[in-house]
Amino acid sequence: MSTVKFKNVYLWGGAMKVDLPEGFVDASDFRQIPDHQEVYMDNTGRASIVLEVVERVQDAANDIEAMHVHLKDIVDPKDRLNFWWERAITISKIGPQIPAYSLLATAHPPPPKNDSDSTHIMTGILMLMIRIEEHGTDILVSINIPHHSGTYDELQCRLVDGPQGELLDKASEWRDRIVDTLEVVSLDFLG
Repeated sequence: MSTVKFKNVYLWGGAMKVDLPEGFVDASDFRQIPDHQEVYMDNTGRASIVLEVVERVQDAANDIEAMHVHLKDIVDPKDRLNFWWERAITISKIGPQIPAYSLLATAHPPPPKNDSDSTHIMTGILMLMIRIEEHGTDILVSINIPHHSGTYDELQCRLVDGPQGELLDKASEWRDRIVDTLEVVSLDFLG
């Protein structure tokens, strides 16, 4: 049973709304965020949920490839990306008429120059993409969960053939709540 509590958050001046974990704060309260993004960070400053409105990828072979293109635009180009799964989903309050997709990927930074440089091993990324074709727009939600040495049990994080581990299980719960509660109040903000 989950102990996570959620709060309803209005995005882009009320054009969209969604439930996010209570412990997450609006990053625009303490740093500048581009107008096309809404960024929420947990109280440790490590995990983040980033919602953004971006130009629709037109030249991808299919929608899954379009999601890969978006993720590659977000992740540091020096990081090695692993895609673990992708699938079509339905955003509950938007419905099946609007294509939506989800994926799990991990971004692995290059090895540190020496052992003391970093304890960052990887970032788990749960991403959602909602395709708003008539506006030439994709709406992305990325849940970013850094994994540092000593913060997770590597034996419980076998993404190929086993469990995701506690950190990604928690992020999956957040993703599921976003899928259930994300609502477009008005598309007028898309232009």
